[in-house]
Amino acid sequence: MPPPRKSRTGLFVGLAVVLVLLLAGGGTGAFLLLNRDSSSTPEAPSTSSEATAAAPALLQQQPGEGPPRKYGDTAVYDACSLLTMADLTNLGITLTDQFPVGHDYVDIDVPADKALPQGTLDPLTHCYYSMKSLEWVQVFVYQPPFTAQKDMESRKGKPERGGHTVHQADGFSVANYQDHKNNTWDISLWQQDLIVEVSFQTEKKQPYGSLDAKAFADKLESLVKAAIQKGPTAPMLHIYPEPFAGKFKDPCDVASADAYRKSYPNAGLPALVKTQFHVFASDTPMERHPESALQGGALCQRYNIAPEASLDVANYRVLEASLRMWDKPQAAIDRNAYQCDPADKHPFGPPVAITPSLGTGQACMTNLQIDWVLDFQLGEVNVSVQGDHGGPASYTLPPVEGLRDELLPAARHIAEQGVQK
Repeated sequence: MPPPRKSRTGLFVGLAVVLVLLLAGGGTGAFLLLNRDSSSTPEAPSTSSEATAAAPALLQQQPGEGPPRKYGDTAVYDACSLLTMADLTNLGITLTDQFPVGHDYVDIDVPADKALPQGTLDPLTHCYYSMKSLEWVQVFVYQPPFTAQKDMESRKGKPERGGHTVHQADGFSVANYQDHKNNTWDISLWQQDLIVEVSFQTEKKQPYGSLDAKAFADKLESLVKAAIQKGPTAPMLHIYPEPFAGKFKDPCDVASADAYRKSYPNAGLPALVKTQFHVFASDTPMERHPESALQGGALCQRYNIAPEASLDVANYRVLEASLRMWDKPQAAIDRNAYQCDPADKHPFGPPVAITPSLGTGQACMTNLQIDWVLDFQLGEVNVSVQGDHGGPASYTLPPVEGLRDELLPAARHIAEQGVQK
């Protein structure tokens, strides 16, 4: 299975293995949320089983609205619709509060003349879950023309090249096997123009509810096969119930195509998104007051279809928006004050003020060493906006003034449109 791509914030999109480290730093643009009681410090998030059990479930899934998205003439299968949170719950799986649910999908239809093949390892859609045992399970979908035909054929041949058996079942070619070298169990299902790969970790002996690894793999194969046979669907929706129910926009409606075009008007169609949604709310100490507040969060990266995907430094652009949502306005005020106060302690140096300010608080840019992030406040939400130029050259950054001027149009659009529904 291909490794998830690493984003510029230090997150693995879909495999966010460094959440704890980034959150402990404070002041970054990532939305990293962990379950903490009021006695915990930001540097020491609680990871106890008691704290996990006490955390209220925050994230829910709903079927997407409308028809499936189109990539050229191809109706897209959505990875999170092929294996849902409800499916895992029914198998006895509890999701962890340590990592978010990741979802990569096609947000808007892509006309045939824009539907270019993308990166060799990049799936068209992708879904990531992490179990309470901290083992992950992922679903990858490959379809042409997003995946070039030669890459489709190469992926189909991967199981046999590894010495694994391929059999025919219900109109699919199927390989269902344990990869001892990588400590994963891999399931490949394919037809002429569709490949679905499912992978889960096998480092621990029994993290799969009442099932062993082989039985869990067989159940996943059956569930995903049945979902494929129903046909493509719209992308799965991730929503928050109380206390955030109906209050805040989806992060990709914040990092919208219109917001993207404000900063990158000539960058091509921004139809592809990568999201992360935290599974639990977290009771989090305020930055400058003794009480705590309930925090939820989400992140969206919106990127364009470039001729050589992220390797095309000249054309590839990403707009990332992350949201920290609070049930108390003072928590957002405190967070904004901390983020933009150069006298406070910041892991990578003091923030740079942006004038005139945006939103309901201060606006500033903070250095993350490999990038800058623009932070501001909108009511009960702290918003962080970030960019990415792709490729190795993206680590040679322009000065903060250049990045400020690049990110400001999108940030202004987000501030004008708001994050409230």
